[in-house]
Amino acid sequence: MKNFLTIFMGIRYGHQYALLFMCAFVTQVTCLQAVTSVTYKGITWNFSADRTTGTFANGEPWVIGPVTITGITPNPTQSVDGVQHGSMINPTPNAAQGFDSHPSITPSISYQPSLNVALSLPFTLKVNDVLVSANSQWVYPTYLKTICALTVLGSAPPAGSFRPSIFGTDRTVRWNISQLNWGLLQNYPSVPSTPSKSTIQSQVPPLPWFEWANIWSGNSLQPVDNTADGDKQYGRETAMKFGQVGLWLNTNQPLADKQPIAIQMVQNGLDIYAYVQNGGGFYHDGGHKCGRKLPLVLAALMLNDTALKSIAGNPDIFQEDTQTFTVTQADVGRVVNMDYPGYVTATYVQQDVGIAEWGVRHRWEPFWDNRTWSTGYRSVVGPGMMGPWLAAYLMGAQNVWNHPPAFGYMARYHSIAGDGTTFTAEMYAAYKQNAVPPPTSNAVATPIIVPASGSFDTPQAISISTSTPSATIRYTLNGNTPGTSDIAYTGPISIASTTTIKAIASAAGLTSSAVAQADIAIGAELPSFNPVPGAYGAPQMVALSSSTVGSTIRFTSDGTDPTTTSSIYSGPISVPINTTIKAFAQKSGIASSAVASGSYLIGAVVGSPVWNSVNFTPKSIPFTYGFDMVASGNNIDAVIGLGGISPVAGYSDLACIVRFNSSGRIDVRNAGAYTSAIDYPYAPGVIYSLRLSVDPIAKTYGVTVSANGSIPVVLAQNFQFRTEQAGLATFNNMALIATAGSQTVTNHGVVEVRPSAPKGLRVIGQ
Repeated sequence: MKNFLTIFMGIRYGHQYALLFMCAFVTQVTCLQAVTSVTYKGITWNFSADRTTGTFANGEPWVIGPVTITGITPNPTQSVDGVQHGSMINPTPNAAQGFDSHPSITPSISYQPSLNVALSLPFTLKVNDVLVSANSQWVYPTYLKTICALTVLGSAPPAGSFRPSIFGTDRTVRWNISQLNWGLLQNYPSVPSTPSKSTIQSQVPPLPWFEWANIWSGNSLQPVDNTADGDKQYGRETAMKFGQVGLWLNTNQPLADKQPIAIQMVQNGLDIYAYVQNGGGFYHDGGHKCGRKLPLVLAALMLNDTALKSIAGNPDIFQEDTQTFTVTQADVGRVVNMDYPGYVTATYVQQDVGIAEWGVRHRWEPFWDNRTWSTGYRSVVGPGMMGPWLAAYLMGAQNVWNHPPAFGYMARYHSIAGDGTTFTAEMYAAYKQNAVPPPTSNAVATPIIVPASGSFDTPQAISISTSTPSATIRYTLNGNTPGTSDIAYTGPISIASTTTIKAIASAAGLTSSAVAQADIAIGAELPSFNPVPGAYGAPQMVALSSSTVGSTIRFTSDGTDPTTTSSIYSGPISVPINTTIKAFAQKSGIASSAVASGSYLIGAVVGSPVWNSVNFTPKSIPFTYGFDMVASGNNIDAVIGLGGISPVAGYSDLACIVRFNSSGRIDVRNAGAYTSAIDYPYAPGVIYSLRLSVDPIAKTYGVTVSANGSIPVVLAQNFQFRTEQAGLATFNNMALIATAGSQTVTNHGVVEVRPSAPKGLRVIGQ
């Protein structure tokens, strides 16, 4: 299906980055489309039905799921040699892969056909799945041209969201461009060799940063388009590329030019973080795996995120840290064994103590160290790493980088061998002495309250601590900000009722800490229902329970709110007809729970993955069809529609369709797309009464909805029949289907027939 998103995503990156950036900044609605396929950077995913799609901050696609994939282009069946163009769901690096049969990394990191889901079409992606697809090329050193990711979410992410991990199962959308501190990008005046914006832009394409294995042979699965490293897939080129980008971002370019490039650099950093979190690493081996740290440092700095900083500042992860160290007394005279032909091996001497040094595999194989400046790979790695080190240094990110020997070695390499590129050399000469100093803090560390905010069904012992030695902690239990006259913390605090705790720490000579807060709710847990509220084709026996041990549940089954004199629950409740049950839990000594409510519809037509059709007397003049509907969950994927084909075999057989979509909203089909006059969310257990006013003569219809008997709301007016049924003149069928979850329909049928107006007259409301 040709649509705006397909065309938008298929255009060339070099000419349209500003449009992608504008889409991320303006509004998410701009990018939302109900489509049957998405194309991005040469890879197309086809869906079994219309799905809402959109884009992350850098233009990469997401889709509201679940979604059934019926086709992927290119596909392994199109391979001319071996098995190429593979796809994986929720891949885990450093393990067997399903992308391409050519790469040979290790016996355990090899191609496995069972992992290539592109060989097993169709298949369904659940919410929080990610489909990672490859476009192969049979050319060494890498066998992949492009890797693209289709992320499946349960609802549309906020505008400007960064894409979550393409590895593992965590698809939490944590970061957004609104969190970026743009003031951290410096504005050093450009030097003569400053690259153009287009040159820098080409080095950070809007694609995932993709790694697969810790060792050098993993380069054969690093895609050409994703790395943009001159088809070399070598750490030296990666380091040199990211160094140039990092330095450019800190020159006096217009912020509007910097922003889309910085966004992609941050996304690269988040991808590198996710790779490490899912078992990836960068084994120090010559110049193969260097250069990955700067994007993560940039992301951690600009997002000011503790989790990102903890990985960015870990000296045991990145090759640029595991190869650099400070010579100590223990290094003097120790055995080294760098016996590469043509290289002189020399051990460290007393005068070396305190200098910053580099070793090809220093952290875990220090016997490969060699004092000789001409030792193997020193001249390979150094020129590439000077750019990333200098970029971090110039923007004051030394503390985030958290490995002083790296910057010490940068200065030493500069004094002996130069700076790698002309741009780096000119920036070093002009601004290294005027670099932004790393931030320091003279404030007391913010207190940590344990347990943190939450709901508990027993009294809690609350502890408060700060990492600043000798600091005094003062706290309040009434929600007020603590001051010097409030209680000093000396030990655990017993909390037996719902309380807001605030704490602040102070110490002589330091600024007081920020205020810590924990909201502790003590009370009985809300009752739960089994089976869950919803619509069922037969009578149900409903059980109630609360996780609060020893609690009593009181309930009603007439829709009224229960009180302390209502019936006590003692066993399953019989529900033979439409019923709303309300209940709360109580226990002596703690607060009662809130009231839980659940509505059950009994004896209805239930939507399932198979079409269910119900015939009615044919109508060829204006009429209104009504029904009540209950959804089984918050994010089902179900439609109820009217048409003139019986039995209904597909969506295109219906002219008028109401959809309970997977993003949790009710929308209506208008010709070729789903939309709605208002944003109308739905929830399980609520009875939605819908009325479809259909005019077979004008080929239009309107829809209203009422939740639990409330005032009807207009969802559609004068909507066109679905495109495939644009000429339908006679209706005789109501049909429903649910591809995710289920819906139950009751009280369905024609509720009003309106004769056509005589020619020349206008009927109000028609």
